[in-house]
Amino acid sequence: MSALGNFLIKSLSTLKTDRDVPIGVSDGGDERGALHVFNVNGSGGGATNPNLEVRNAHETLSALKCVYSFDANSVAIADDNTSLLNATVFGVTITAANINESTQILTHGTIRDSSFTWLSGVQLYVGANGALTSTAPITGFRTLVATSQGIGSIFINIQEPIIL
Repeated sequence: MSALGNFLIKSLSTLKTDRDVPIGVSDGGDERGALHVFNVNGSGGGATNPNLEVRNAHETLSALKCVYSFDANSVAIADDNTSLLNATVFGVTITAANINESTQILTHGTIRDSSFTWLSGVQLYVGANGALTSTAPITGFRTLVATSQGIGSIFINIQEPIIL
């Protein structure tokens, strides 16, 4: 089985009732601090997420950054103030990567991470250097990327950029 398959499949012995698929490293076996991606169709166990893409990093990428499709095989950090292409968000990185390494990108669905502190219903946009921000840009391009589901959880549903 591929490395991606190993990331996406959770054994039945560790399956939780919320059917999450953990991505990343947990702290000492306790998954509360780990980054989680949920299957959009609600399936768990052996199902893979059709909204999880694997592309090469055109530049060094951190996890939880908005990226755009640089070419057919690679992604780069999105930005709200550079160009329409850079503001056309492809997804949010789930894994960090160095240049030319593969990274996982969620294009639609729920991500849980303890660093998310937004209240439920807050809209999130692409900001400078690919950061998710609750402050809507007033110049450049406005790209709605996600909506907070409450502290620790966001739902990715990328919209077309609006030229400001």
